[in-house]
Amino acid sequence: MKKFFSLFLAGACLAAAGCGSAPDGNTKSGGDTQVLNLYSWADNFSPDVLSDFEKKYNCKINYDVFANNEELLAKIQAGGSEYDVIQPSDYMVATMIKLNLLEKLDKSKIKNTENMLPALQNPPYDPSGDYSVIYTWGVTGIAYNTKYIKDTPRS
Repeated sequence: MKKFFSLFLAGACLAAAGCGSAPDGNTKSGGDTQVLNLYSWADNFSPDVLSDFEKKYNCKINYDVFANNEELLAKIQAGGSEYDVIQPSDYMVATMIKLNLLEKLDKSKIKNTENMLPALQNPPYDPSGDYSVIYTWGVTGIAYNTKYIKDTPRS
């Protein structure tokens, strides 16, 4: 049986994935505690944040971790587990789209995506923005001390 995996890149998507009850006390499934299966990088979420989320939304979070994108892909392809939320890096999102391993997101249920920088809403690895939501981004810079490095680095 073909498996599909939703890619919600944390933050906004954890709330969208939801669990048992909303902050107003209403439950989604008759009061039963639901489970949110999260597959992410080690140390990406503080245990306190996960615990607070579980209490607030009356759910249980299973937090599995991977060391690199290739480990994530191998586990997903093996069909060993079904996750509600996964956090691959950019190039792995493109790979997983090509392999038909991701479901399209219903962004109407992830309200905060409309507040993202426009440049981050349709990244090159997911040009339609249908399969992923950026969780974090950044820039890496290189600094050097001209006292010790006389020639400007060019590569």
